[in-house]
Amino acid sequence: AAAGAQTQALGGDESEIKIAVLSDMHYYPVNFVSDCEDYETYVGGDPKMLEESGSIADAALQMVREDNPDILLVSGDLTKDGEIQGHRDLASKFQKLEDETGIEVFVINGNHDLYNYTDACTFENGQKESAETTEQDDFKTIYANFGYNGEYNAQYFENPNAAQGELAGQMSYTVDLGKFRIVAIDSCCYSPDGGNGMDTNEHITAGRIDEDLMPWVVDQIKDAEEAGDTVIGLMRTSRARRICSTNTSLTIGRTLPPSLPTPACAMCSPATCMPTTSRSTPPFPATLSPTWRPARCPLG
Repeated sequence: AAAGAQTQALGGDESEIKIAVLSDMHYYPVNFVSDCEDYETYVGGDPKMLEESGSIADAALQMVREDNPDILLVSGDLTKDGEIQGHRDLASKFQKLEDETGIEVFVINGNHDLYNYTDACTFENGQKESAETTEQDDFKTIYANFGYNGEYNAQYFENPNAAQGELAGQMSYTVDLGKFRIVAIDSCCYSPDGGNGMDTNEHITAGRIDEDLMPWVVDQIKDAEEAGDTVIGLMRTSRARRICSTNTSLTIGRTLPPSLPTPACAMCSPATCMPTTSRSTPPFPATLSPTWRPARCPLG
């Protein structure tokens, strides 16, 4: 986002917003790849297309350009395993997208992205070696322009026990886009207080909304509703059964049908809309491609 951006309506009509969503990009720097035995063994046991991930990311971002949404939400697992160089590379791609199109990008971390000391690695020297991982302050600095620089009247969650070293939930934030409020929720487990089951900071591939974070999330939703805003939830890990993980765009209007809870979410695993090839359901005011139907909102 442009430096100094304030609360404003996005798109041609302040009652609508067009959203693109990317999730689970698992980007890996191509210079970390080498034709060595360790790499061949590694990719033989990992389904991710590491060497191709940069080209896949570029192709996905080109699709976003062509779809021309107002905002792009990136709902976590941006990198293979939190390699800091991977985050820096992706941030450069997002910045180029913003600069050349005006599309606003907002991100949240996934369970692979922070404190991944165990799995962050490189093969650039002909063997598997540990790579520098990413901590909270690193993530906020790297993605400052995508949710973490105070723009759009941003509000940030601070763990009440942060002075004692507790970290859970501290990547969470809200931004005010006029008639829409993004509530980005850090639901990842990477610290002892965050439920990683260890006595040190280290990621696990699980998630929860911390007991100190949940009241803050609820208050942000209530505040938005009282202001007459539509809430858009953004987080990585499920609070409902897994439905799908997809890249698409949608336009959300402000009048929601009675059957759909007030917050309209653009999330990863617990997506609140299910792809369907058959129909849209009036009077749901979203213009969706492919056709979507609303499902239960995990924040509702």
